[in-house]
Amino acid sequence: MTECLLSEFKLLQKERKVILDFSDGSHYELPVSYLRKASAAADHKQAMALDPNQDFSNVNISSVEPVGLYALKLVFDDGHQTGIYSFTLLQSLAQKFEP
Repeated sequence: MTECLLSEFKLLQKERKVILDFSDGSHYELPVSYLRKASAAADHKQAMALDPNQDFSNVNISSVEPVGLYALKLVFDDGHQTGIYSFTLLQSLAQKFEP
């Protein structure tokens, strides 16, 4: 996979989804619940190990913060705010997503 820059990140809160456009022209729409479940944060991984069937369908993103020129920090309304999503990770998650 070629590393691409994220050219647009659009949050559609009512639909609980995000739109991702990358510099290679790829376009994806992902549910917020998918991104929440895919968090690479250590605290999230520990919680998922205890309960891998957690339901994130009612979770939304409350804010998005840039991290340098390579990632986004997504703050979720369930209190989770330690996940950093690199553009490479976002693109990889998008490519793996199966509705």
